[in-house]
Amino acid sequence: MREDYIRKHFIFHGRVQGVGFRYHANYIAQRLGATGWVRNLYDGTVECEIQGTPGMIDDFLYMLDNGKYENALQWLVDARLVHKVYRSSAPGLPVSAYDDLSAFKIYLVDVGLLRRLAMLSPTAFGEGNRLFTEFKGALTENYVLQALVMQFEVLARYWSQSNPPYEVDFL
Repeated sequence: MREDYIRKHFIFHGRVQGVGFRYHANYIAQRLGATGWVRNLYDGTVECEIQGTPGMIDDFLYMLDNGKYENALQWLVDARLVHKVYRSSAPGLPVSAYDDLSAFKIYLVDVGLLRRLAMLSPTAFGEGNRLFTEFKGALTENYVLQALVMQFEVLARYWSQSNPPYEVDFL
């Protein structure tokens, strides 16, 4: 064990069994580089032991409690099911130097999946019906990003400002 590592033991109460809590705890610990174990107990609680730096353990507890959506979203990104496109604070080079990590858009990796999840008929594209009219912006943006991802090594960014309101979908 590294000198700066500590080991902590926790018992989690509440609705923690049958909801993916152990998988979630394991996923967070792996992302942070911490080690340990987690198991269900017979009384409905979950027991966990984690080993890492004090900062890792603090981050682990924070992410278990507050990072539920962030971790779920990161899982989708890691599984390559969605693209997370960050807002650029300025249209400059290198683009990554201007990333605003507090603002982003989510795109499905395949426009066909988006069409299916939106429950649009495949014929909606040709008919120009009301549903396609309402979703055509999202479908078009997903289609363009899908093509851009295949062309470039770096994921696109978007830029926007609020006064006056402008947005550039892909940098």
